[in-house]
Amino acid sequence: MDKQAYKFLSAMPHFKMLPEEDLNKLVNHASLQRIAQDTVFAVQDKTRIDSILVLEKGSLALYDERHAEREPVGYINSGEVFGGITILLNGGISLRTAEAREDSVGYRIPEGVFQNLCARHGDFHDYFLKNFSQNIFDDSLINIIEAG
Repeated sequence: MDKQAYKFLSAMPHFKMLPEEDLNKLVNHASLQRIAQDTVFAVQDKTRIDSILVLEKGSLALYDERHAEREPVGYINSGEVFGGITILLNGGISLRTAEAREDSVGYRIPEGVFQNLCARHGDFHDYFLKNFSQNIFDDSLINIIEAG
């Protein structure tokens, strides 16, 4: 087990609510990913998201491609998660374009591991819906989240 990954992930409120056995499973499936500054990590409505990314360092700018101007509509910063709402509510197709604002590092957790934990732990699932839907700026997506 990667002790650094365990230390980081187990301290986060998203994951500290999980039983030790599930936390260990999550850490054992986590892999470190580096993203260079200015890299487009995901493209709205096109990129298939097959894992959540828990940022340890850096940030991702989120863009809504329906807007003519190229201004960020939000950010995923260190300690936050990209992809959870996309996996839970949009069939794994990216809801926003994400671009690294700086060199970034995060832990990828496979979609299957994440969905299994959500299915088995209602409080974990609800935590993601409640806390990560605040980054959604589209009224239609907010309605889907509330209905879900």
